[in-house]
Amino acid sequence: MKKLSLGLALLFISFQLTGCMAITGKRMGALIDDTVIVSNIKGKYMFSNDVHAFWIDVDSHNGDVVLIGSVQNRDEEDIAIRLAKNVESVRSVTSFLKIKDLGEEDQTIYDQESPLD
Repeated sequence: MKKLSLGLALLFISFQLTGCMAITGKRMGALIDDTVIVSNIKGKYMFSNDVHAFWIDVDSHNGDVVLIGSVQNRDEEDIAIRLAKNVESVRSVTSFLKIKDLGEEDQTIYDQESPLD
C-alpha cells in the first residue's frame, strides 16, 4: 500500500511539473526563479529614491529581464538598469523604458509625499 501511495504521489508531482511546462513553456524551477527575480527587482525599485517603481513593468524569462515603462530622464533609466543587473540570477537586461516629458500636471505626482514615508 505504501508503494502504491508513493507511486501515485510521484505520478501526481510529475503531472504537475509537466503541466506547468505544457502551459507556460517553462519548467517549474524557471518559473520560481523568474518570479523571484521580478520580485527582487521591484523591491529594489520600491526602496530606491531614484526610481519610480510604479512606472516600470518588469518581466523575466530564464533570467533575461525586460523593463518597459516610463522614466523621468536618462539617469533614472541607467539606475533602473543597474539595479536590475545587480539582482542574483539575472543574465541580461533589455530596456524599453521611455523618457516621459513631464508637464506641470504630471510633476505633482513627484511633489507629493509617499504614504509610506
